[in-house]
Amino acid sequence: MEEKNKIVPFLAVAPGATIKAELEARNIKQKDFAKAIGMQATHLSELIKGKRAISPKVAEDLERELGINAKFWMKLQAEYEYDCEVIKKRSIEEQKVQLLLNEYNEMLDVNLIFKRIGVVFSSCFEKLSFIVNQLHQPKPAELKYNLGKFRKSEKSGTDHRAIYTWEVLAQYAARQQQTTQAYNPEKDDYIQQLADVFNKNEDVIESTRKILSDNGIRFCIVEKVDKASMAIRF
Repeated sequence: MEEKNKIVPFLAVAPGATIKAELEARNIKQKDFAKAIGMQATHLSELIKGKRAISPKVAEDLERELGINAKFWMKLQAEYEYDCEVIKKRSIEEQKVQLLLNEYNEMLDVNLIFKRIGVVFSSCFEKLSFIVNQLHQPKPAELKYNLGKFRKSEKSGTDHRAIYTWEVLAQYAARQQQTTQAYNPEKDDYIQQLADVFNKNEDVIESTRKILSDNGIRFCIVEKVDKASMAIRF
């Protein structure tokens, strides 16, 4: 069973690479070495390229000619085969994750969100983890159902994908902010404070931000997403 936290290699190195390095270090030609261990030159070439496995007999021949224990060569072969299987398994899992990402991308512009937020990922798994854990998105099937609750605007139409992308960006931006105290639904004197700020029309944005923060309300301005027309969501 694969260890949960084991780092999966991006490339499996065949034991033949070690054989090649040993021959080069000892200034031994491959054709001469093939003859010494009773192997055809073409077979040795395949072994070095990872197209042929090291058998117990070959491992013994390598030990005899190079003085390196046969168990070492068999261990290299076993590790190579294991890494190949793990890489194959990861490739299959990545394909599944990519399919999920494609489903999400049908409903919100994933790449635009990552670009706006300024995050870069090295794998599909990291992208999916960010969507679920940081953007707090439900499974694609549930998200598709929720997006069906938009009412189309007769005047401008509705690009659900753009609107929801904008909404997700706003929600993320809001979660990054801190308020100076908890929200009290029974306290509404800040409404008059906001009215005064709007009437005065000076430093409106920062004043609004401070008043709302002091009342436990997060305030942020998020640039509009292209094609995000107005719509009613219920």
